[in-house]
Amino acid sequence: MILPANHSMHQPDNHKIYICLDANFQQRHHERSSKNYIKIESQPLFIPPEDIQESNTEIRDAEIAKKVSQKASSTKQQMTAATQARGKDVTTPTGEGRGLPMSIIKRLFADINPDVNVGVLYDIGCTLGKFLQKRDLLTDLRPRMTFATAVFHSYVHDWPCQLQFNPRYNDGWGLTDGEGLERLWSYLSPLVSPLRYATRNHRISAINHRSMFHNTLGIENIVLTLKRKAVHAVTTKIESQKKVDALLQVHNPHSSDQYFTVDFFCAQWSKQRSFEIDQNEKDRVQKEEQAQFFERGESMKNMAEAFVAKLARSSTHSDPAHALSILQQLRDMQKEQDEEAEKLGSFFSVSAGAERDREQERRLALLWSAKSALYKSAVQIQGETQPLRDSKSHGHRLGTILKEKIFEALDRRKKPVARLLKLFCDRRADYLQHHARDQLSRPENQAISYDEFKKLQLDDPFWNDGYLCLSKDPWAVDPTVRTGIHAVLRLDRATEELVQLSNELRRCLSWGVAYHNQLKLRIDQCVFDTADDKLNAALDSFLGTVSYATRTILSDELQSVQLEHDKLLASWQPVVEEIITLGVVPRSALPIEWLVLVEFLNRHPPNQSTEADLNLLLEEIVLEDQDDDGESIVDDADISGGAEYVPPEDDEQLESNVP
Repeated sequence: MILPANHSMHQPDNHKIYICLDANFQQRHHERSSKNYIKIESQPLFIPPEDIQESNTEIRDAEIAKKVSQKASSTKQQMTAATQARGKDVTTPTGEGRGLPMSIIKRLFADINPDVNVGVLYDIGCTLGKFLQKRDLLTDLRPRMTFATAVFHSYVHDWPCQLQFNPRYNDGWGLTDGEGLERLWSYLSPLVSPLRYATRNHRISAINHRSMFHNTLGIENIVLTLKRKAVHAVTTKIESQKKVDALLQVHNPHSSDQYFTVDFFCAQWSKQRSFEIDQNEKDRVQKEEQAQFFERGESMKNMAEAFVAKLARSSTHSDPAHALSILQQLRDMQKEQDEEAEKLGSFFSVSAGAERDREQERRLALLWSAKSALYKSAVQIQGETQPLRDSKSHGHRLGTILKEKIFEALDRRKKPVARLLKLFCDRRADYLQHHARDQLSRPENQAISYDEFKKLQLDDPFWNDGYLCLSKDPWAVDPTVRTGIHAVLRLDRATEELVQLSNELRRCLSWGVAYHNQLKLRIDQCVFDTADDKLNAALDSFLGTVSYATRTILSDELQSVQLEHDKLLASWQPVVEEIITLGVVPRSALPIEWLVLVEFLNRHPPNQSTEADLNLLLEEIVLEDQDDDGESIVDDADISGGAEYVPPEDDEQLESNVP
């Protein structure tokens, strides 16, 4: 896949980075594990406990000053339920406290340039920004932050929340999924068992060491990662552009324009967002309650029909009075059910102001309930198959055992999901048969199989049905408009991703050049004794008094580091050329310092010690060890000098010779 020749990603840097926040509940520590440890030693990748305590104190003080209550939001409750469903053991009563992400954010902003903006992806990112704003925390940093939910986590949030915080539905996030930490947790998972009973210092050191090694691998493969993301973005952009181009050739029955336009799709998307977001939380809760009333009424109806059928099959010795009593009780319960549903109002009225059609409202509520249950099942299926998709996109093997577990989980879900799917299809056909016969024959309203259902993505237009939205706008009633909206959104995200990848590549190469120059400068300062105050302070702190011999050793070490760094940069160059070939970034957009350095490395390639040389060196060391007869070097020297060894004459002399 190559972008068209007229495509250009050469735009100024947006000075924006993206970070992921998440809690790891795997690395739990057994309460009876070893406690005979010394004072906790801080590690480079861990925030000191006193910083977290400081953030917690700031939060408590702000809540007291602002008189903020601790009532949990609906999103928090949804995420708590999702966490429990995944079997995570939350180690504190409140889960992952807000002091943890707040401490990380403060640490991050202390390390980055003051002109850099940060996009924060968090499984409850929709509430983190509101939390900070409501308590007036991080007032100087909030203007530089935007918040979103990680892509997969966002699908357990309600639809209005997704519209505002799902990265796929909002500008500026590209194709970033925010699930990078889930991959890091998977990388750290081999440490879970051996560290369960280790001391705290051992645990923290081991996690820090493995994480730093993970970072080292990330630096080595960063250009390959950018290339993989670029290929995905280019493919997505081309596929989305084809869909949009095809839709632009279709006649638009909702506008005076002859054909659909991108502006029309964007306008409909704005209307859909406004319609969904304007519905308040209370109305959505009451809508769910009314749907549940109709579900219970349907259950009682089925019970009555089953009871009558059983009576028809039973013997003539049954008590008619008892049977009639049971039927009367069912009728009374049904009547009470209808009265309670009536008190909730009409949340499924199709036409405002028109005479209510109670049967239509009932069928629509039942259909909406079935669709909601089906969506939850789709989220669970996508969660089970997520490792399979990650392995394909990242080129990592899952292994036979993990694949078998995934397929077993899918098999367990098949029967209940198939029943839900049949229930939804039956209710949809019943509703369309009675209230929208003109839509009954449309392709999108035909029954689907379980295999087809498994392949549906969570952002597929299938999940947005007009007769469930209670709106008559084109976005709600026309599937072509919904398809166009999703295609335009995906095209926009792919374009943003390519721009961000272009910026990331330039930053990466600039870092490589800057680090090379920094090493060269420090080597020269050590050799020529021209160290500045910063280097002198560092040397005094780590080495104490610095002599010429110390500077010589240090310069040799720095030259070794520079050699490895130059090898790394040389390994990047072929991949950079492949990215240029994709059309993501023109050669002229690369830092001129990078092009000069690459030319220098091509003319003077870094010395590379081959594996054969290393094996030869090891062989010489082994042979030298084999020639050793076990005597000390001093004895060997004495023998070589002609001294003769005289054994002791008796035991007393032997004992006197023993030190």
